[in-house]
Amino acid sequence: MASFRLFSTRQRKTLEAVVEIVTEPVRGRGSAELAKSLGMSRESVYQLLLPLVRSGLLIGDRGRNGGYRGASGTASARLSEVLGFPRNGEPLPDCPQWVGRIEGLAGNAVLQVLDSTTVGELAGELRATRSAPTWEI
Repeated sequence: MASFRLFSTRQRKTLEAVVEIVTEPVRGRGSAELAKSLGMSRESVYQLLLPLVRSGLLIGDRGRNGGYRGASGTASARLSEVLGFPRNGEPLPDCPQWVGRIEGLAGNAVLQVLDSTTVGELAGELRATRSAPTWEI
């Protein structure tokens, strides 16, 4: 399999945070806990998740027992929605037509995967890896 970065660091951290939040929907996650697991400051976590709170995918509660929880339907949200992948299909102006065509084909393939994968599916995979027994010899 080819190895290249498809997502920006911000998109990766957003995806990690949302999957962590959805993995334990009842408890939610505090910004300090998320900051530690993501290797970010609390302010950075706030800035990262603010667009998702504003869009209604996450609920952000302030105060001592506050934190982030998934809103109704967050687990069924498509990854393309969470990551904010563009759908305009406009080629870049400084791009030769043949490069734009390849980028368009690749972008459509990526969107197909992101549209067919939900946050809940990734949270299920994360839960499975956390509950899997580890054998030390």
